[in-house]
Amino acid sequence: MNPISKKIINKLSQEDKTELKSEKVELAILDNLKKYASGLNKYQNEGDGLVKRADRLKTELDETQKAIYKWSDVGESIANDIVKDLSKFEKSAKELGISPGSVKEYINAEKAFKEFSKLEQKYQKIAKEL
Repeated sequence: MNPISKKIINKLSQEDKTELKSEKVELAILDNLKKYASGLNKYQNEGDGLVKRADRLKTELDETQKAIYKWSDVGESIANDIVKDLSKFEKSAKELGISPGSVKEYINAEKAFKEFSKLEQKYQKIAKEL
C-alpha cells in the first residue's frame, strides 16, 4: 500500500471512531432523558404522600390543641372548686375556733390548688404555642 492510501485509511478510521463515540454519548443522553420522564410519577407520588401526611399531622395537631385547651379548662374548674371548698372550710374552722392552717387536709388542698393553677396556665401556654 502506498503512503497516501495509508493516510486516507487511517483518517477514515479515525473519523468513524469519532462518530461512534458521538453516537454513544447521544444514546447516553437519551437514556438520561428517559429517566426524567419515568421518575416524574415517583416524584409526584412521594410529594403528594408528604402533603397528605402533613395534612393528617396538622389535623391531629389541631385536635390535640383543642384537647389541651379543654384539659386546661378542667384544671381551672377543679381549682375553682378547691377555692370554694377552702373558703367554706375556713369559715367553718373559724366558727369552731380552729386555725385552718393546722389541718393537714386543708394544707394539702392549698398545695393542690397551687399545682392545679400552675398546670392550667402551663397547658394554656402550650396550647397557644401550637
